[in-house]
Amino acid sequence: LVAGDLLRIDAYGSVGGYLFDFARSVVVGDVASEEQLEFIGAMRASVMAGIEVLRPGVAVSEVVRACEDALADSEHARRHGVPEHLMGGFWGHGLGLGFEPPWLGPDNAEVVEPGWCLAVERRAAVPGLGGAQYEDDVLIGPDGAELLTGAEP
Repeated sequence: LVAGDLLRIDAYGSVGGYLFDFARSVVVGDVASEEQLEFIGAMRASVMAGIEVLRPGVAVSEVVRACEDALADSEHARRHGVPEHLMGGFWGHGLGLGFEPPWLGPDNAEVVEPGWCLAVERRAAVPGLGGAQYEDDVLIGPDGAELLTGAEP
């Protein structure tokens, strides 16, 4: 790695037998270009848009649509197009004793339930720029999602 490279870190493991899974992206050497900052910001904003609508009774497909809409509306996408999705259209998964359902995909009609623990994420790449990822874990309560991995990048 050299100054100016995008670095994507995806960390997962277990605490008390239950999985955690989060990711962040940074630019090596704090010499980020405007395009890199927009790209990283678009990843984070699209994940956060999905987390904002996560609550019991909402269809998983609605959460995915919120993520997709936020990404398409990002400054990065308006200037450079929507970055290539590296996760087959999925925006995350359930967390428990393993990586498990529900899978956050556009065709998933399941309705969000209290007690679900989810990892919401986006990983993408832009030719000539590199790859970036943002991922947070949430616990679904009666009123919405509680952010479990809320450290700012």
